[in-house]
Amino acid sequence: MKQHILFISCLFIAMSLQAQTPQNRTQATIIADALAQFPAENQKQYNSLLTDLTSTGEEGLLSLIGHLNPPGKDNNAAAEYAISGWTHFVANDPAKRTVAAGAYEKALQQPFDAEIKAFILRQLGKIGNDNTISSLTGFLNDERLSDPAAQALVSIRSGKAAQALLTALTTASSPEIKRHLVNALGETGYSPAEPALLTLLAQNSQDNNDRKVLYTALANTGTKQSVKALRTAAQEAGYAYTKDDATGAYVTLIARLASTDPKTAQKEASQLLKNAEKVNRQDLKTTATRILLSLPAGDKNAILKAALKDGDIAYLTTVLNAYPYEKDTKAGELIVKELNSQPSSGKQTAILYWLGQHAVTNALPAITAHLYASDKMVQKAAVRSLANIGTPEALTALGGLLTSDEEQTIGLAKQVLSEHTGDISYTLASMFDKSSTAGQIAALQLIAGRKMESQYNLVYNQLFKDNPTVKAEAARTLQHVVTDRNLNDLFLLLEQSDAAYTPDIQQALNAALSYLPAQQQWQLVTEKMNSSPNKHLYYSALANSRSQQALQQLIEAQKNETGATKQAALQALQQWPSFDVVYPLLDIARTGKDAEETGAVVQAIVQKVASSDKTGAVKYLFLREAMQFATNDTQKNAILRLLPNTGMYQAMLFAAPFMDRPALSESAAQAVMNLAINNPSFSGKITTDLLNKAGKTL
Repeated sequence: MKQHILFISCLFIAMSLQAQTPQNRTQATIIADALAQFPAENQKQYNSLLTDLTSTGEEGLLSLIGHLNPPGKDNNAAAEYAISGWTHFVANDPAKRTVAAGAYEKALQQPFDAEIKAFILRQLGKIGNDNTISSLTGFLNDERLSDPAAQALVSIRSGKAAQALLTALTTASSPEIKRHLVNALGETGYSPAEPALLTLLAQNSQDNNDRKVLYTALANTGTKQSVKALRTAAQEAGYAYTKDDATGAYVTLIARLASTDPKTAQKEASQLLKNAEKVNRQDLKTTATRILLSLPAGDKNAILKAALKDGDIAYLTTVLNAYPYEKDTKAGELIVKELNSQPSSGKQTAILYWLGQHAVTNALPAITAHLYASDKMVQKAAVRSLANIGTPEALTALGGLLTSDEEQTIGLAKQVLSEHTGDISYTLASMFDKSSTAGQIAALQLIAGRKMESQYNLVYNQLFKDNPTVKAEAARTLQHVVTDRNLNDLFLLLEQSDAAYTPDIQQALNAALSYLPAQQQWQLVTEKMNSSPNKHLYYSALANSRSQQALQQLIEAQKNETGATKQAALQALQQWPSFDVVYPLLDIARTGKDAEETGAVVQAIVQKVASSDKTGAVKYLFLREAMQFATNDTQKNAILRLLPNTGMYQAMLFAAPFMDRPALSESAAQAVMNLAINNPSFSGKITTDLLNKAGKTL
């Protein structure tokens, strides 16, 4: 008994120790395990690894840093990934962030290779603060580490960090170090650095790289005190974009001053605009104008007048879109006046698009006047402009385009009206009788596309007009605008209309009947059919009802009637919506003596099987039987191409013999190959032999 108790006790102790192992791993084990798994495969694993790593604290991070090797030795990818991950993982945790920053500061005091220290500096920059500035400044005068140290201070984004950079700049002697510090100061936007930067610029040699860094820094930190220096440099460059980018820096400075010193920005941008015009620099002209339009002061309409007078369309477009001229009545009048003066087609186009984009409704007469412009670019702009404005008056003007006989004009009107999200029924109805034949067809197509039940009467009335083209389109449109309220009209139309319109009227009747329950549909159709000498006209409606009584009626009609009535019954069975119709269709195929009729039946069966959601076994059985009655190779090939969808072994065997028939061999071989490849369970000698044969056939 004691032995049993001792055994159980030992077992519990062992289990307890095993359970504690993950929590009690040594620091070295945690780090080794993590390094073996970096980079992580997914976010969950990444979070788990970093949770383990950061639990080791400062000592663990220092140990991890110790795994870094100097360049040329072992790969540091895993260790760098882990350390970078640590930095980001603790960035939003103040306590752990402080611990990590302290570890990096200690590591920087160790005799690591410069590349390793550069890496550590970058990490410290990501989580450092004013407390870590002193650890970073010690590296600002190091030729190899000044750049990462300076960038780390930039990342801290504080006045103290920027001041540390400025202090280091005043004592730096190396041109390379100065360049790093100037670049960093430029990134901080630290304006107190401006005097020192200007002094350096005055002392600077002709080195393009030094000037470029200084120009960029002054552009980002300078005040009006830097304007003269950068303007002079840009002038000397002829306002061209040179390697030192003096012009770019000058423009950037002016744009910055627009928010801090608008008076200076106004003066400089105005001068830049004049100079840009002198040297024919359209890009600078555009930039200067944008700055001027962004300022609170200044005559914005004077700029607009100049742009309207200018021949450059891109510049005019920039001016129009850079300031809310649509809110200025006087500016709007200037723009419309220019449009009415018949300027170049490019200028007309730019103005028209702008008027539409900003929905300047009082410009409607001016825009409408360009709807029939001979220049198609101008016409399109006018049409699009009215469509964007979208008021009833604008839509009426667009509807007026349907009176045109020009195909392109009607097509453009149809396109924008179809894209309009509001109601266009009144627009179409009010212009319909005035529209050309092509315009009326476009209107009917729009009515159909929107399913405008409100326009049923308009569509219905066209069936009694003398225009056969419009009449045919109206018949096609009818199904899209009917409801059960229109059934009496449709029954009458079905009896009285020309045979050419019968299929479309039947479609419309079916659409209207679909509002009723199936049984009610069948009763109503049967009642009308029994009192009609043209019973076959109603067979399509019987099929639409989907009732079993209707199916039986159609089967009997196909069996017992003759001529057009028999054909109509067959067509109705072909359009029967459910799979159940396959059974009577097969009966017709089995007993049929007319090859054309049998072919139509087989086609219907194949279509029903292809579109059904029946199991593969069911599909295979019906396809196999349909093959017996297929009247041509086209149907047989269609059946063979459907066999792979069944996923049946028997289907593969069924298709195999057809590989020996030239007209069917390719479809049969494809069927065999697809079935064999997509169904590994078919593997075996027979399948292998069939695959070999299929490969030779294809």
